[in-house]
Amino acid sequence: MLLSDTQQANLLSALGERGLSSGKARGVMPLVTPGLEFDASDVPTNLDGAVDAAKLAYGDIFGRDTGPSTADELQAAKDAGMTPERYEALKGVRNITDWNALGGGAAA
Repeated sequence: MLLSDTQQANLLSALGERGLSSGKARGVMPLVTPGLEFDASDVPTNLDGAVDAAKLAYGDIFGRDTGPSTADELQAAKDAGMTPERYEALKGVRNITDWNALGGGAAA
């Protein structure tokens, strides 16, 4: 679904009202866009349902402003069976000491 500039701005604003930073909102926007409906003023009308659907598919990506911030990273975390926070933590692993500090292969 392609959004107009006004729809994008209104969607970012609505996501911001739900506690997401601008960067996080931009990252999750593609996840909430499918099935999203807008009124005549281009304001999203069913965002709560879209957020609920994204949470079911990708976990609670809206609970905290941490973890992966792009749709590709969120999808990679889901594909790997990880929470977004676990995926984000593992992105910083550079050696076995880092790996062990995060619990190795054990899920956090």
